[in-house]
Amino acid sequence: MIPYQTKSKKLYVYVDESGQDTRGRFFLVSIIISEKETLEELRSKITALEKDSKGKSKWTKTNHKNKIKFIQEIIGVDLLKNNVYFSSYKNTIAYTPLVALAIGKAIIDKSKKIKSRYKANVIVDGLRKSDKTLMQNELKNLDIKYEKIKVDLRDEQEVLLRLADALAGFVRDYIENEKYAIGLINKDRFKRFFREI
Repeated sequence: MIPYQTKSKKLYVYVDESGQDTRGRFFLVSIIISEKETLEELRSKITALEKDSKGKSKWTKTNHKNKIKFIQEIIGVDLLKNNVYFSSYKNTIAYTPLVALAIGKAIIDKSKKIKSRYKANVIVDGLRKSDKTLMQNELKNLDIKYEKIKVDLRDEQEVLLRLADALAGFVRDYIENEKYAIGLINKDRFKRFFREI
């Protein structure tokens, strides 16, 4: 049994997805987790990297040159090591339950690494308010301890949601064998940075 600290750590969990456009053929969830103590430093670092490469544009609207530059820089950010997760699914349109499942698996993995009790603030890009109750129920069923779930933010409002959007897009491109993505990072390095759950 893991000896947990008595004080809860506050975790901030940023979530985006890719693949609803495939109507069930493929669906991917991208998750970034930050502890409260490093949140502002991470936001500042990613904001600076965005300005230097892709700006605030969505991944699908970013050209290959800027995508490559951004991913090369992101992979070097120490604060993201062991904090970037993804899950991919095929032949399903059960989007909200799958997003919740991916969030739950990422938080459980993170809590084991920090060896601490936690409370999570979960921020999901573009999820409809009508799905918030379903999300809450799914996370409760997974025994996830959360403080808040925000579902009405768009990724242009928060740098770490923009990062989750970019990483969802990149992982999708990598899984679907896009030439620029495969050429950018080898399989071992990909697995070291992006934790599949």
